[in-house]
Amino acid sequence: MSTNDVLSEVQELLRFGITQVDYRTGEIIWSDEVYRIYGYEPGSVKPGSDAALARVHPADQERMRAVYDRALRGKPSGQAEFRIVRPSGETRALQVRSRVFVDDSGAPLRPSNSSASKPTIWQKAGFT
Repeated sequence: MSTNDVLSEVQELLRFGITQVDYRTGEIIWSDEVYRIYGYEPGSVKPGSDAALARVHPADQERMRAVYDRALRGKPSGQAEFRIVRPSGETRALQVRSRVFVDDSGAPLRPSNSSASKPTIWQKAGFT
């Protein structure tokens, strides 16, 4: 079993995915688990804010858009939580942590965002 296989298995078990952006090319990469968290099959949509926002609860979309925009400009937001609504109608909490990697001069190279799906938190708070 390769290191990538182990990493994929751990991400699936923990419902934890990774998003990366290459500032030089603009390419956005989602791990397979990010697709699954949002309710997509891996590779079925183009990774990015449009696909993510399509699943974000309407009340949280503006805040999520601001976090995405900051990350794309090289300014991480630290940590934020949003609700997502999966195709089944299930609402889940999504915790996103952002970090920006910089070069020797301090210029942003790429952000790394980790996303963790926490399906029970919103249910305990009375959200469905």
